[in-house]
Amino acid sequence: MSASTLKSDKICFESIRVDIIPALIDHLNKAKDDEKDMATQIEKLRKDLIYIAQTFTGLKNFEESACDLFKILLKPQHSLLAAPTQSLEEKLRVHSKVIMKLKLLIPSPDKFLFNKDNPLVLADIGKEPDSVPDLHLSKVFKDSPALKEFRVVYNSLSVITKLCLLCFAAIPANEAIKKRVLVHWWVGEGFVNPPVDGEKTVEEIADGIFQELTKKGCIEPVYKKRRLVVHSFKMHHLIRSAVIVIAKEVRFFNFDNKGLSSSDGEGGK
Repeated sequence: MSASTLKSDKICFESIRVDIIPALIDHLNKAKDDEKDMATQIEKLRKDLIYIAQTFTGLKNFEESACDLFKILLKPQHSLLAAPTQSLEEKLRVHSKVIMKLKLLIPSPDKFLFNKDNPLVLADIGKEPDSVPDLHLSKVFKDSPALKEFRVVYNSLSVITKLCLLCFAAIPANEAIKKRVLVHWWVGEGFVNPPVDGEKTVEEIADGIFQELTKKGCIEPVYKKRRLVVHSFKMHHLIRSAVIVIAKEVRFFNFDNKGLSSSDGEGGK
């Protein structure tokens, strides 16, 4: 990549896709071999950049925002392409933050953005990747294509399935919760009722709900010790943030300013 591209105040959209991203990926490929202790983080960033490069094609609506974000990555103190002025760990932290914002700007081209096969970088500014980001409080998230796509999926669900899904707003992100706990909860709230005709059991009705929510990428099955039978489920950070936004809108629960449900929530009633 030319030095003029690095120094330019105006970065064109095509230059990002054709020059800058490939150069970043090439550098990360080399860094992965040299920095074994950070190989997992580097590989995640590399895959995210590949995803962004593929999705950039034909996308012009957010060119200005994307250029501003890539300017951050090209600043000497942050750039992976310039002479080192900071530790690689600090640079990777900044790259994770910027790439997360870039991915929130990108609409899914052909499938649900939250699909577990295409997880997003969710670490917020100044936070570790495993911490819970307050995305539901962010205007960027509320206006993002990601939340808009989640609303499409949410609106495709039946009323009962919507109510069952909203219960996950009260469960911490990525925390496994047993099926039987959820089923008892849903029955207690009156969301899932014992069938009068006896054709299906409560467990069979609940299994159908779990299957639909899993198929649509809303929840993830938790497998233990290579067992094929699923006894627990969890929800991704990003999905839970979207669920919290909707749960607050429909007054399903009461939430504090950190997105935690209070014990006096309305529970959908």
